[in-house]
Order: sequence, then C-alpha cells, then structure tokens
Amino acid sequence: MAKKRRMGGASHLTIDLRDIDGHSIAQKGAIVNQRLIREVIKKGRRYQGKYSSLNHPVILKTLKQVMNEETYAHVFVAPGIQKKILSICRKSKIQTGIRREILRLKKNSFFTYRHFVLMAALSTKMAMDVRSLGYNAKDAFVLALTHDIGKVRLPTSILNKKTPLTSNEYRILHSYPNFSVLLLRYYMGKRSEEAVRVAYEHHEKMDGSGYPKGIKRISKYTKIVAVIDIFDALVSKRPYRKRGFTARGAFDKLLHEMHEGKLPQFPIRLLISYWRKGNPNFRTMKVSIRAREEDPDGNSYGKLAK
Repeated sequence: MAKKRRMGGASHLTIDLRDIDGHSIAQKGAIVNQRLIREVIKKGRRYQGKYSSLNHPVILKTLKQVMNEETYAHVFVAPGIQKKILSICRKSKIQTGIRREILRLKKNSFFTYRHFVLMAALSTKMAMDVRSLGYNAKDAFVLALTHDIGKVRLPTSILNKKTPLTSNEYRILHSYPNFSVLLLRYYMGKRSEEAVRVAYEHHEKMDGSGYPKGIKRISKYTKIVAVIDIFDALVSKRPYRKRGFTARGAFDKLLHEMHEGKLPQFPIRLLISYWRKGNPNFRTMKVSIRAREEDPDGNSYGKLAK
C-alpha cells in the first residue's frame, strides 16, 4: 500500500473556520498540522458519509454555459463531447456539505463559482484525451470541482476586489489551500485523500517555488488542474482587470513557466493543441516559448498594492 502524502511544515490558520451551518472547525491561529487534521476529521463526523448527486439544475445549467463560452466553445465542439461531460456530472456524487458550499458560493462570488465548474469541464475533457496515462474522467470532474474549495471562506472583499491586494490580503489569499485541506477533511474524512492533494498542491511548482509549502512533486491530477487553473485565471473576466488575456497571451505565460521547469509539459501542450487548427498531436506538435503579447492594460493579476 502506498504511503499517504503528509503535509509539509506547519502554518497558522489566518481566520476562524466554520462549516456551512456555523459549527466551529478550527480557530484562527491554530497550527495546521496532522494533529489538527485528526481533530477536524472527528469534528466533522456528522457530515461524513452523506453524499448528494451533482445532477442539480443549477450546476448543470452553469456547466452548459461554460462549455459554450466564446473562449472555450471550440474545445467542446466535437460531436457528443458536451453530452458525455454532462452525463458524467449527472452520474457523479459529492459530499453534501461541499455541494451546499459550492451552491452558496454562486450567490457570493459568481465568477469564482463559475471557475469551479469550468475547471471541472475542462479537466474532464483533458482526462478523456489522456486516458492512456491513467486518467479517469469522472475522478477528474470531481477533483477539479473541489480544487479551490477553500475560497468559499475567503472574504468577498478579497475575492471581488478590483484593485491590487494589500500585503495582508495577499497573505490571507495564499493561505486558502489550508482552508481547503481542513474543509475537505472535515466534510469527507479519510475519503478526501486525493481531493486534498489536488486542493493543497495546485499552486505548487515543480522547481519548489510555489505555495503553500514549496514542494516539488505533485499528483497526476494536480498537474492538469494546476495548468488550467492558471490559464482560466488569465483569460477569464475578473474584477481586478478591464479585460482578460488572450489565449495566446496566456500560453506565453504557461510556456515560460514550462521552460523554467515550473509547470509540467504535457497538460500545457495538450491545452495548446485545442487552440491549434486541426487539433494536432500534442506530443509531437511544435511550440515556441517566444512571448508574443503584452499583458492587458489595467491588469493587477499577481500584483500587490504599493
């Protein structure tokens, strides 16, 4: 049996963390370590084992919308692909509390909720295309849907902010993977292992320069999620900029990080192939790392307030 991956060194919780019904999960300042996680799992027993279908009219409606957005419609245009992804959604189940959290997020920060659903759709499409590498489309859908679950506890003043973040806001934002870990462990208990890995690792870099722990090895599903998470954050509408990056501009960023050894190659190459005429073989097609576009005017992505 493979050993369970342990979290890196401890960090402190930056907020009081509560569940969907207001019950305390952990207090601000608590050290996020294996001891706390064990305590959180015990606290969440009232929720664990309770699962609900993703065959929900609100989620299905959003799923159809994101697959037909101008930016992504051509990715999901192949005959039957949307029907397959919708079918996967209808047949999938998720922990009931987490589904409630996601649906409530729709009211508080629609663009964040929309990102969850888009990530599920695109991750599923990519998993279908690399089945030979051991990817399962149903697993990809659920894991991508929950990859940012900790954001449900970020203040809306940070999620919806139109100007660069302050250093304190930036610190809180970068701590949200810890919220994800605790929420997933609380709601799902020991069944959350793979979801925790994706949620905790998808901002890490393969050269150790990412966060929250600077680890270099990430799981196979994290590799897909990490890449498309950056891509969608760049090309989609956000409160903090007037317009998003073009797909070409986003690829410039991804290719630069791939060349620097920060991001895995195959998900980037596969993603680029969706924008190439004729959808060439991502393994053999040629790609250039030469940047071709400037950042959009007014962009504050990744920038701090002075």
